[in-house]
Amino acid sequence: MKKQILVLKDKPMPAIDILTSLQDIGYGIVTVASFGKEALGKAAKLCPDLILIDTTPGKYDDGIETARLIHDICDIPVIYVFSDIPEDKIEQIKSTNPFGFIIRPFQDKELLITIEMALYRHKMEKALRLSEERYRALFENNPIETIIVDREAVITGYNQEKVKSGNRLPRPGDVMYKDYAGKHRNNMYSELIECIRSGVSKEIPETQYGDKFLYIKISPFPEGAIITSIDITDRKIAERRLSHLATHDPLTGLPNRILFDDRLSLELAHAQRSDKKLSVMLLDLDHFKDINDSWGHTAGDEILKSVGRRLLDFLRKSDSIARMGGDEFLILLPGIENTENAYTIAQKILDAFKEPFIAGSRKLHITLSIGIAIYPDDGTDSATLMKNADIAMYDVKEKGRNGYRRYDSGMSPSVHQKDILTIQ
Repeated sequence: MKKQILVLKDKPMPAIDILTSLQDIGYGIVTVASFGKEALGKAAKLCPDLILIDTTPGKYDDGIETARLIHDICDIPVIYVFSDIPEDKIEQIKSTNPFGFIIRPFQDKELLITIEMALYRHKMEKALRLSEERYRALFENNPIETIIVDREAVITGYNQEKVKSGNRLPRPGDVMYKDYAGKHRNNMYSELIECIRSGVSKEIPETQYGDKFLYIKISPFPEGAIITSIDITDRKIAERRLSHLATHDPLTGLPNRILFDDRLSLELAHAQRSDKKLSVMLLDLDHFKDINDSWGHTAGDEILKSVGRRLLDFLRKSDSIARMGGDEFLILLPGIENTENAYTIAQKILDAFKEPFIAGSRKLHITLSIGIAIYPDDGTDSATLMKNADIAMYDVKEKGRNGYRRYDSGMSPSVHQKDILTIQ
């Protein structure tokens, strides 16, 4: 299809040479119109591919003003046709963003080249605008907080997600990670500049800013860099929760058997180097099954949590306590001077259990049986110490409960000893 051209003239009838030349080189003429309102109306209604403004001396201002109005309301390329270009009009002409000039007299080839270059330039500019609009839409609506900086790390833009983040917004001249809200890592500015200078992207998978954890990526481009920040705080909290659950009892919040075993192994190694003693205690609540059967598991759970809190009152910072599961607890006493230290702690625990426990509106009295094993006399490794503390605890059970005993070789393992206490 022929490209359609609107010809504007300062007189009602255009010069025949323009029309003839356009037709000879293969363009269609939409219509011819005078400057001013008629030109605007025809341009808006007919939407031609290009507008030729044919001016004559003395009518330059009218032609320039018409071009300005068209530029403001229509996206149509304009070419001026002059007999001469007066120097004092050049700035006015430039302000209308013309797509070309042609000076009379001209050859058809000159007119063809000028029009084709104008149409090509307009096509490319339109494509560039669409590309910029798509980029802007992606940038503004990106659900990831994004900041753009120049080659000196000065912030030049940010998206709506940054606005919604709640952090202080950049001010003109703010330098990223230097005088802006990024001071959580002193070397971030240097890393950003290095990325910009080298052109190599960098990912910082985890950096803390206040109470937030961020995944940051720096993507350099010729004019600077794009910095994206993903809030991974919820993921970090979930990871910590999972890590805590893997090593802690979910009911009481105390360390579990896995963490206790790790601590016992470490303290055994230290005891071997320092030639000191340590004690392992196994505590089992007496007749706890009766509480569950009589008052329900909710009351039993409340008792177990209260027992955990009460046992903590008797421990030093270096000591460890764990819930084995059920109604059994473990205590590790490292660096004790002698066996009497373990006996003293055991007796304090028994005395503390004379006070009733509260479960709902009920006061419940509970006793416990404590088995004690001492390193190195009752075992030099974790498995042996745990097994012997278990044997000593069951010996207390068999002899009336509510007491403590240290293991000795004359004790026999109980047939009721639980498999979970045997470490392979």
